[in-house]
Amino acid sequence: MTGPALLRAVNLKDDLARPERLAHYRPTRRSLPLVRAILDGGAWMVIAPYGSGKSLCAGIGALFSSDPSSSANGLAPVLERMRCVDPDLRRRILEHGQQVSKGRSVVLTGHTPNVATALAYASQLKSDNGDLATVWGQLTGRSGGGGKQKSSSRPSLGRIRSAP
Repeated sequence: MTGPALLRAVNLKDDLARPERLAHYRPTRRSLPLVRAILDGGAWMVIAPYGSGKSLCAGIGALFSSDPSSSANGLAPVLERMRCVDPDLRRRILEHGQQVSKGRSVVLTGHTPNVATALAYASQLKSDNGDLATVWGQLTGRSGGGGKQKSSSRPSLGRIRSAP
């Protein structure tokens, strides 16, 4: 067999740090909506059979939202394959790469009794008081909770508190 294997198990916690491990992704019209959803932000739940590529799609979306530069993350072959399947999404990813502000990917695995603590730990924040709004504020550079926030179509994290 020549070239990389097409089917390879993906572990987001380990593989996001090594983007070349995701370069075998073959974009399809059925998988690219997940990549697009990750780029759009928000929370999503994906239900599909084992081995269907959920983690691989999530990893591709995470890498393109946090650092879409194909030369920086080794995903130029993926972008080239996207050209035939969804040129608009490919263009959007390339335009996103030109922006100064990028997204941030944080992987939470397993049971998470306190989301704020898990998020702070996975993001390597210096302090965590168990308050999700405070952790979110540290991640986004805004103060968490208490202050007035602009209305948006997304739920306000300023009022969400994690379970004790």
